[in-house]
Amino acid sequence: MAALAQKLEQLAKRRLFAVIHMFGKQRLVTNGDLFMVDHHLPLECGEKLLINKCLVLGGKDFSIIGRPLIDKDLFRINATVVEKTMTDHKCSYRHVPRDGGNQKFLFQARPRTVLRINEIELKSLPEC
Repeated sequence: MAALAQKLEQLAKRRLFAVIHMFGKQRLVTNGDLFMVDHHLPLECGEKLLINKCLVLGGKDFSIIGRPLIDKDLFRINATVVEKTMTDHKCSYRHVPRDGGNQKFLFQARPRTVLRINEIELKSLPEC
């Protein structure tokens, strides 16, 4: 078992990937990736956050699959808020002929946050 832990420690120094779960969506990410979240996060640009929900973590030679999630003590995924913007305006038209011909144009924009994955780290595995 010690040999397996040592081998995984060597493999973890290579480029890792992770399937993370945020706001009901799953995303495959690696170090340096940028991705958008169509939600408002109460963080300012440049602030860091720790992502706790990971479904799969792996590299070229191994994979760790959670059922349904991997234990938080086995990994660390750091991300940084890069940009906070709004989505494009979506126009909706509403016409109700029975109400005296009322017409409404509704313009909606949703908040969007861009995140960058800084680090995906595999911590040491517990002894079995």
